[in-house]
Amino acid sequence: MKRSTFLLILLTLFSFSAFTQTSAVTVSGTVTAIETGEPIDGHGIFIVTDSLNGVGYFNMIFTGENGQYNDSFEVPEQSEGMVTVFTFDCEGQSTFQELMYGPENYELTADFAICTEFIPLECYADFWYYQMEDFSVEFQDFSWPEPSTWA
Repeated sequence: MKRSTFLLILLTLFSFSAFTQTSAVTVSGTVTAIETGEPIDGHGIFIVTDSLNGVGYFNMIFTGENGQYNDSFEVPEQSEGMVTVFTFDCEGQSTFQELMYGPENYELTADFAICTEFIPLECYADFWYYQMEDFSVEFQDFSWPEPSTWA
């Protein structure tokens, strides 16, 4: 009896999933150097979706020789949602675009023009913090050049 009930539930779930239609959302674009306009080869692009229409999606892909990238993922047919596409420039700053997809638009484009030549700064302040188990906070200083005083 238990086995037949289990098989019936499994068959029911499979039959519902067999009728679920999906659509492919395609995200593509080009990454160029802001200094020269030339395409950037091998540059990382991150693609993240919201989770309103399922589990959500995250992927990191790389540009080709022509600076172009292309990725796709499945969503339930007729669904709508948002895709965030982001990358990092020569100074580690993120640049992103938020794009909406829906039944009228499953082909998305996000182009980026980013710096590729790091320009050293006279100084750079950067701190990370960690909350300890006793609720104290510990800071780690990654500032450059190494500071001797803090305010």
